Amino acid sequence: MRKLYYSVLLTILAGSMRSQQSIVKESVLIKFTQDYKVGYKNERGVVIVPNKYTAGSDFENGFAIILAGDKRGYLDKYGNEAIPPQYQDASPFYYGLACVKKDGLYGYINPQNEWVIKNTFQNAFSFYEGVARVMVNNKWGLINLKGEFILQSEYVDIKDCAYGLILARKDKLYGYLKSNGSWAIPPQYEQAMSFVFDGTAEVVSHGKTYLINQKNEILREINHAEEHEEEEKKYKEGLK
Repeated sequence: MRKLYYSVLLTILAGSMRSQQSIVKESVLIKFTQDYKVGYKNERGVVIVPNKYTAGSDFENGFAIILAGDKRGYLDKYGNEAIPPQYQDASPFYYGLACVKKDGLYGYINPQNEWVIKNTFQNAFSFYEGVARVMVNNKWGLINLKGEFILQSEYVDIKDCAYGLILARKDKLYGYLKSNGSWAIPPQYEQAMSFVFDGTAEVVSHGKTYLINQKNEILREINHAEEHEEEEKKYKEGLK
């Protein structure tokens, strides 16, 4: 019985050691700059990737973007060139896809450097909340992770999906779209901002700034000049 106990204990300890080794292996490399070139060290300061790149990003979702001359590629978490520099522009991987530019057009690749969504867009951004902004014929639309348009490219300006609603400008006015393409709040504002964490957004109507909720109800009027004066007054009083 005692032998069985020690056998189980050794198995647990071995598993724990393997787990710790795994954690060490997956530690994020740290960017450093020397002689105007970028390289990467581990957490102990040991150089894993020599300083040979024109520029480089921090690691995000397992990859860092590297720049060699005017071409971009990706390092994996071990410091290997997972995708050698070859792109005119590149973004981090989100939802397993990275937005890259090749031959003057944007598309989306997977970590194996395969085109999942071909480079057919004039401009494009990373996926956010499962959708991405893309430009075709100088107008913005939204695609899903399969590359299917959920909003056709017909908007002058469009922002990332924020708390379920998408700020978009059609003609000269701003409104808010649902991800299915229908208007939650039809275009009616001269200026507007995306919704934030508390479910509110700033909008401008007839020259006045208001705070609205996602039902398009006005919560209050905003006077930034008065609010700034009040904050400055409180700050000065706090110094006394």
